[in-house]
Amino acid sequence: MIGIRYCIKQGAGPDTRNAKNNPAILLAAHHGHSSVVDALIKYKADFHACNDDGATALYQAAANGHADVVRRLANANANIEAHTKSHLTPLITAAQNGKVAAVEALLDLRADANSRNAMGATPLHLSVFGSHAECVRVLLDKGANASLSIKKGALAGTVPHEVCALLSTLILIAQSASVPWRLNGSN
Repeated sequence: MIGIRYCIKQGAGPDTRNAKNNPAILLAAHHGHSSVVDALIKYKADFHACNDDGATALYQAAANGHADVVRRLANANANIEAHTKSHLTPLITAAQNGKVAAVEALLDLRADANSRNAMGATPLHLSVFGSHAECVRVLLDKGANASLSIKKGALAGTVPHEVCALLSTLILIAQSASVPWRLNGSN
């Protein structure tokens, strides 16, 4: 990567951060620039570096569905279970965002299919909430436990199939309501 090499020769370190305190490797991973991520790894960038929210490059790659970058970072020994300050792991966020390829990559890399966020929700719960059917299928195929319940909040004690029933009821109510509104793209 000529641009990276030039910046390094001009004195910019591989761990340079922008004005919002995001490391260069995190930004490259966020946008799926695998060749830039490779170059930064080659120049010994700290791929464990976090932004102010505690997100790493691997987290950003997963959140945005860049499975190839997730694999590259994991192969360089990035922590696939690292979590943000709000206790979101790369798998939780990929599942919540419906990023199937990233979910598959993380599960193939042995990410914990039953990890929990601060409320105790699992990737499976969040995939169900987001109506991400393909993520739900992948998670179940790869061993997610469908009997785990949410630990805290208004839905404490709820298991994924109960979430499906709740969402179906809300959609039916919305369809019969006189005021039009949308639930995650549904009419």
